[in-house]
Amino acid sequence: MCLPRVLRGGPFVAGSAVVLFVLLAAQTLTRGALSVFTVLIAVDLLGMGEPGVGTLTAAVGAGAVLGSLFALMYGSFRFIVEFVRVPDAQLGYLAFGWLTMGQVLELPVIAFGLYCLWRSRNAPTVQPQPVVAAQAG
Repeated sequence: MCLPRVLRGGPFVAGSAVVLFVLLAAQTLTRGALSVFTVLIAVDLLGMGEPGVGTLTAAVGAGAVLGSLFALMYGSFRFIVEFVRVPDAQLGYLAFGWLTMGQVLELPVIAFGLYCLWRSRNAPTVQPQPVVAAQAG
């Protein structure tokens, strides 16, 4: 199974400053590129100006919320369906007389959906700006 090998790599990543630095640098670079491309697409490509930047940023945020809701609901429904499904013959029930491997594998999906949904509540929102009338002069 692949999961134990992945879990053994965790201490390596956490213990290696170089690997951790490279991962964080890649994440920062990707996030910065997304911000720059959002502005370029809104202003240059679509000609929407500054309000277009807020619109595209809100669209990215809405997509994140929808994606996290999908992961949460998909994992939850798969977890529930495992109650009526016959467990794998070679594995049987893993714990408590009802927990199957399918349910164990859906727990990270549910946790990821909850985490992303929790993170999205702190995301910046687009605030409407008041229209300032030009003074005649």
